[in-house]
Amino acid sequence: MSLWTKRYLESELVILPMTIGLLITRYNFAKIDFVWTAAAVILILFFSAVYRFFVKFTFSQFKALAYALVIGYLTTFLTFFASSHNVSLQYVLLILLASFPAAISIFNIKLAADISLNHDHRDLLQSKGLKRELILFSSDYVVMFFAVAAAVMAGLLPWTAFLILVSIGPIFNNVLKFITKPFIKETRELALQNYWLTLIPLTIGIFLGVFLKK
Repeated sequence: MSLWTKRYLESELVILPMTIGLLITRYNFAKIDFVWTAAAVILILFFSAVYRFFVKFTFSQFKALAYALVIGYLTTFLTFFASSHNVSLQYVLLILLASFPAAISIFNIKLAADISLNHDHRDLLQSKGLKRELILFSSDYVVMFFAVAAAVMAGLLPWTAFLILVSIGPIFNNVLKFITKPFIKETRELALQNYWLTLIPLTIGIFLGVFLKK
């Protein structure tokens, strides 16, 4: 595994998903349960360590998806339901929408590396599997923006979360560059750029919503 494919597993990439989870909870409730917050942080760090260990031996998109779901959703679920004491299907669906950008941004980093490093360049354009993966990579971002919009309209995210929209142009510009040349280092690293382009404005937007709600 190359140095680049390990970068997204480093601890700094779990900070923004955890921050977003805490901000979502703080926006919806006056207080956050710090015991459950600490539990979420410990579990995420533990899962990341276990993941890094097993990825040395074999890797699959299923493992990448599991990792993305845990990192993207665990903090939100634990802190939200500890504060609400109401585990309803409605809340579950809304949290799935609200934290979708965090989960999908992490997953697409691995997906980009998997596409770039695990396909034979000679068969790149002819591979049906590759075409499906490129469609998945591209459509993930489309679904992400609709998920944020739905969470805002449902009231789980503040309207300031629409700050993420400033990244639409750069994100899809990166997507087009990647699907055109998915086998070179310069384009596969665009998934990492999209991670920051997605989560930084979303984090700032939710933070502004928390501040304005006071």
